[in-house]
Amino acid sequence: MREYIEKVWGWDEASQRSHHASRVSVTMQYIVVVNGHAAGMIEIDRNPEAIVISNIQIAPDSQGRGIGAAVVCLVIDEADAARLPVALQVLEVNPRARRLYERLGFRVIAETPPHVQMRREHEP
Repeated sequence: MREYIEKVWGWDEASQRSHHASRVSVTMQYIVVVNGHAAGMIEIDRNPEAIVISNIQIAPDSQGRGIGAAVVCLVIDEADAARLPVALQVLEVNPRARRLYERLGFRVIAETPPHVQMRREHEP
């Protein structure tokens, strides 16, 4: 995410570490493993109103191979089974991710620069 963070806020290592450390207690964090190798990570916040993808990152050398889509689809399947929507936000400067989410059925519900808020309603 460094490329996008630098475009929006600039990079400050200490600030980034502090920001991520403060989020640890509110989300479940998972490492995405493909063929025995870490390919990315996802943070999920489950609450009674929605399943929220707080953060998803796929390593640059693993991008473009359908890994991110597969991970998001697992979250969608869980949400549909629980009859909950899935919510997330994407940086405006990351149109590739936004297109992926739109392909998976997410719709823009708000634009709060530098983020775009998106939501996918559950399907029976």
